[in-house]
Amino acid sequence: MKVRRITAQGFLSFAELSMELGRGLTVVTGPNAAGKSNLCQVLTTVSAFLNRHRDSEQRDLLSLYEQAGHHGSSAFTLTVSIDLDQPWEQDLVTDFVKASYISVAAQKHDGMGPSTEDLEQVAEASITTDSVAPLCHGTLRLDFDSHRHTGWSCAWQFNYGEDTFHIQLEGPWQQQLRPGAAQGWKTVAMEQVTEEPPPELVDFPDFLERLEQPVWFSVPTLNDASSPRPVSMTALTQALRLTEQHSVTFVAVLGKIWSAGVSVTVNRRLPARRHFSLDELAGPLDLSDGSRVSAELYRLKNGTREQREGFLRAQKLFHIITRADLDVQASPETDGMAIDVVIDAGHGERRAEFSGAGLQEAVLLAVLSAGEPGRVIVLDEPAVQMHPTMQRRIATTALRDVQALLITHSADLVPVATTADLERIVRLAPGQDGATTVRRVPTTTASKLAGWIQNLAAADTRALLFAHAVILCEGASETGALGHWWNTATQRGPEAANVPLLDVGGQNNFGGYIKYLAAFGIPWAVIADGPALRGTSGLAKQLAKQGLRPPSPPDDADDFAAWTNYWKTAGVFTLADQFGDDRSKSGELEAYLRRLDPQILDQAQRDTTSKPRVGALFAARYPHGTPPEVAALYKDVAAHLGLD
Repeated sequence: MKVRRITAQGFLSFAELSMELGRGLTVVTGPNAAGKSNLCQVLTTVSAFLNRHRDSEQRDLLSLYEQAGHHGSSAFTLTVSIDLDQPWEQDLVTDFVKASYISVAAQKHDGMGPSTEDLEQVAEASITTDSVAPLCHGTLRLDFDSHRHTGWSCAWQFNYGEDTFHIQLEGPWQQQLRPGAAQGWKTVAMEQVTEEPPPELVDFPDFLERLEQPVWFSVPTLNDASSPRPVSMTALTQALRLTEQHSVTFVAVLGKIWSAGVSVTVNRRLPARRHFSLDELAGPLDLSDGSRVSAELYRLKNGTREQREGFLRAQKLFHIITRADLDVQASPETDGMAIDVVIDAGHGERRAEFSGAGLQEAVLLAVLSAGEPGRVIVLDEPAVQMHPTMQRRIATTALRDVQALLITHSADLVPVATTADLERIVRLAPGQDGATTVRRVPTTTASKLAGWIQNLAAADTRALLFAHAVILCEGASETGALGHWWNTATQRGPEAANVPLLDVGGQNNFGGYIKYLAAFGIPWAVIADGPALRGTSGLAKQLAKQGLRPPSPPDDADDFAAWTNYWKTAGVFTLADQFGDDRSKSGELEAYLRRLDPQILDQAQRDTTSKPRVGALFAARYPHGTPPEVAALYKDVAAHLGLD
């Protein structure tokens, strides 16, 4: 199973969300309260809906999500576009179509037509994985509307050729396959009635081409005890763990595939369990909170050949992440098993609970990543207890061979080794009215940033993805002095607002940072020295190249006040009172500090050669508090960045 796209309309912080997922790792970044964890909620809502009939906890969770409308909205829509690309998934869909054809045909003829065995032979010969392939690529649409009696509606939409079809899974006209796009509660009952009987499923492509009105699409119970159960029906009941003759709907098929294919972890871990019943060990365990990881590891170690291979992959991944060894041990109990994860970090085996939180988290990541092929892993705030080195190994190695959606606040989990890595990064941020906005680097922009990959290797630069906005400073003196004044003079300074000050190392380096910030939709402002405000400066040329230079520059090339006001409209600010590009250095921050108090500046420069420390020492020792020019500068910057 692969997820291609996730959308949400009117759900939690998402007024309108549309996000494509690649085949490998996608990293979701952004500041606090941006809606990152709400991506998990989208998939968890789908899981709760698909599993609501067999799990009371999922029913309770689904009722909770009825309150999840954006800003209290009474209705929302979620969609997940997926490909069923695993052979067992495709076989399950094929068996469903075969069983549906056989059971419907048998009921229609009421014992007067072909026998079940004859129908089965026709189905086996004609209904193949290739013929039902359109069913394996589609979009699951989930609607909620509190004004409707039943509340929820769900459909599976897919395309064949240029036509669109959908299977109504829940809501009005459920268990019907219908021509046209799924539209939630707006689906209109088709009144057209043809004299010809509906086409049969036995030739599925022909069936779709001839379909003009809704038809039932389910597997009714076969009540004829004298006939053996068809092979396809037996396969369905075994796959879905049905012990008696049941009717089977397509939503049950999708629910089985979804449960096996999607693993969503929550950002709150529970203590590891040790005691498990034999029934719990019969199938894959829920790893969302991490408490059952020991049982899942035990099940893999003692399961089929494919499962044992998964156990070996988990051991290998764990060693890659931690350089330690992983195993599991168990002892029988009267009503089940006591199971412990054991770790050898070079000093002998110890239970995972005694090996530190970082290694325990690595166990969960290794087991999730090493499961059966075709799984989609959603990790909400993983590795918070891990050393940065382990986090880098996760992003660069452990999650490269699975489809994973990684939601994080850690810069060390953001991969930036190649241009392709830039395309893996999604940044969420609060937009207007608190609605989440989504930004990612297009392929063309990523290629333009290829030469800038080295800059992104710095954790401070990657951390900008989590900032509310960024103030780019021409030099280190600005970050030291302005940072001290702004963050101590007011409770609403840049630090409190999650707005870092970053030294870019000279005016010719602004362009790369601005391109990077603009690509991910991160607001920025520039603090520059006087020379950078010239119309012919390096900064001016960089902004012009990116289409960010304001129109209508001043006529007088030497009118510093006019150029200062001109550049403010682009987000470029200064404390200088002149260009100072005549080798006098009178336009630099140090010149401003010297005008304030030359003795304090001289003493700071004698105490340290570090420019950030010089700036910070001057600001700390300046006896008159924050200078009015500095306070006014921050007021202008804050207004430009939209800070409260």
